[in-house]
Amino acid sequence: MSCSLNSRLILCSFLLIQLLTHIRLARGNGRLLEPPSRSSLWRSGEFKQFNPPVNYNDNHLDCGGALVPEDESITCGICGDSFSDPIPRPNEDGGEFSRGIIVRKYTPGQEIPVTVQLTYGQKGSFDFTLCARDGEKDHRDPACYGEHLLKIVPITEAAGKYYNLTVTLPSNVKCKNCVFRWRYRTANNWGECGNGKPGALGCGPQQSFHGCSDISIA
Repeated sequence: MSCSLNSRLILCSFLLIQLLTHIRLARGNGRLLEPPSRSSLWRSGEFKQFNPPVNYNDNHLDCGGALVPEDESITCGICGDSFSDPIPRPNEDGGEFSRGIIVRKYTPGQEIPVTVQLTYGQKGSFDFTLCARDGEKDHRDPACYGEHLLKIVPITEAAGKYYNLTVTLPSNVKCKNCVFRWRYRTANNWGECGNGKPGALGCGPQQSFHGCSDISIA
């Protein structure tokens, strides 16, 4: 009898772990493919000569799996690493996946192609920002990206889908080493909306995915 009970407990524990894993994956997964992000360079033969490190989890740059508020400055690494990771975080300057490879060279005001793959996701929105960090600016500082919000794209359905978009760069910006950042803030969780409004799906902390690409504008 005891053996039977223990077996059932083990089976239930296993099923619970599988269910929780499925729920986490179902929240969303995505990667920035164009311009190629630091963690996705290895997927393109174009950069083979640089021997970029392989990150099979390049679609899981989700702040360590945490649900984060709209202001992510103290809850998420700027390129999607867990905020608690030691600095330099893996996708930040000096980190494992940041090799300083300029993946694309653009001109001021250029309309550039952008490709995002969502391997799983639901609703929410993309935003694309630019840190023109030549000089003293630190690309880990969220304020650097706040200077150049390039585009916001609402997402209504996402599973297994490629998004081919066009983003316009600022006409008054030049930099030898800019960081182009994609963020996918999902809207799968119920939360408080604030300002006296009732709770709703998409309000409050949500899962967030990121990708950082090294580009130049000249």
